[in-house]
Amino acid sequence: MGRIPQATEDSSQKQWERLAKRMAKETGLSKPSAPSKAAQTMSAKRAEQQAKLQALPDGELVDLMVAYVNGQDFSKANEIKKEIGRRTKEANKGKEDEVKAMRDRVIKQIKQTADMELLAKVSAMLPKLVDAKM
Repeated sequence: MGRIPQATEDSSQKQWERLAKRMAKETGLSKPSAPSKAAQTMSAKRAEQQAKLQALPDGELVDLMVAYVNGQDFSKANEIKKEIGRRTKEANKGKEDEVKAMRDRVIKQIKQTADMELLAKVSAMLPKLVDAKM
């Protein structure tokens, strides 16, 4: 519908169907009709493993990750690292929104300020990292 303005929903659907048939004919790719048994069991196994990790407290996760790294089992350590990252992201979500709102407020206040002394003091308070990016 995006390329042809007069296209309707049905014509767009037909276009996709023709493309899918062409892809199947030329490359042999096809959409699976139903999930395989192996895929279903693997999905259940992953869900069970994730539930176990979610049940553990943060301290135990860190200890478990250190044990896996010391034992050179990096695949399991990466799974635990992903769970820790997910928890951290979830915990920081509200804080990120607060920081964004505060930044917007400060930017608005700075734009309305005409006092050079005040702006110089504010600039001195800000981290020097900001100057490096400019």
